[in-house]
Amino acid sequence: MHAVLVVLGAIICIFFQRCLQQPSRVKLHRVLHLFCSCVDKMNITKEIQRINAAEQKRGITGLNSSWHNDYKDTSWVFVGSLPKKLTEGDIICVFSQWGEIEDIHLVRDEDTGESKGFAFIKYEDWRSTVLAVDNFNGTSLLGRVLRVDHSRYERPKLKKDEEEQLSLLDKAALQQPGHAYHAGGRNKIEIEA
Repeated sequence: MHAVLVVLGAIICIFFQRCLQQPSRVKLHRVLHLFCSCVDKMNITKEIQRINAAEQKRGITGLNSSWHNDYKDTSWVFVGSLPKKLTEGDIICVFSQWGEIEDIHLVRDEDTGESKGFAFIKYEDWRSTVLAVDNFNGTSLLGRVLRVDHSRYERPKLKKDEEEQLSLLDKAALQQPGHAYHAGGRNKIEIEA
């Protein structure tokens, strides 16, 4: 209970620090949004842990009776709160321990190319997503607490000018595993010999 109060106190301190940095004409909904954004990130992680603990306590075994079964139609997971210095290769190294990774999309800033700190990973088998969510959600990686959850992710659509520049072979390749990111090559993993 004491740890919960300490965490809540820290969240409230961050909330008020952010409020003081805002102009005096801040509207109530903006203040509430700031507070909720601080609290929401940990709530999702804790909720997944709570659901898993409840299933374990009730003795629920097998994927057919688990909450994970709702996501058997997708092999994608969302990974949030990643350290920005990690590359696609680093993320693959860490997350491949739960199964064969078929695709990855590390979301980057379009102008700078810097990681935004979250990614979408597609496993070859959807059961690997269960292992990744159960084992990585709430764990710490380079001092950051990861949020890992199931996702019904779809590959981002290309801009019209990018799509026009693609050959038919490039368009077909985008439908194959390993191409969640655009064909321009900026986000592709390159291995040096």
